Formats: sequence, C-alpha cells, structure tokens
Amino acid sequence: MADQATATIGTAIICPLGKKADESGTCSIDDEAADGKSVVVETGAVSKESKIFTSFENNPKTSSWIEKRKDADGNYEGFAIYLGGPIEEDTVKVNWWIVEEK
Repeated sequence: MADQATATIGTAIICPLGKKADESGTCSIDDEAADGKSVVVETGAVSKESKIFTSFENNPKTSSWIEKRKDADGNYEGFAIYLGGPIEEDTVKVNWWIVEEK
C-alpha cells in the first residue's frame, strides 16, 4: 500500500449529491454538504511543477478539471477533481496519477 502522504497514484470516488464515501469507497454516508461534483485528494506529492492526470472508470456525463490545493502557508497539500455538474445516481470512480515535470 502506498503512503497516502506522498502517493503519486490512486483512485478517488465522487459520490452523488448528498452522499460521501466510507472507508471502503461505498457512497453510504449521508452528508448534506456533499456537492456531488468534487473530491479532494490529499497528498504531499503535489508541487508547482506537477502534472496531474485523471482517467474515469465510468462516464461522469460532464466536463472535469483539476485544481492544485495549498494550505494557509502556501504549501501544496493535494488537489481537487471537479465535475461541471453534480452526479445524481452513479458513483464516479477516478484513477489519478502525478508526474513531476523538471
């Protein structure tokens, strides 16, 4: 198992509106704050030079984009995967990987 603190490859789950994933990746937890169109991936492997790629295992039926995230001190702490609109029924599984550009 990869160290999540510095993982460069992984899988993220975007759950339908009002749900969030449990430890097994099943969207079984009710959460009114869950927007159904984003997921945050926390990893210390992100840097200014990083390129982040995604591959969806099923069709999200909308556009997607990535935004790198920084903490209050300006240090990279991961990234978020966003969809153009919320999913309503099916869970969206996203494989991701990070490549460092030098």
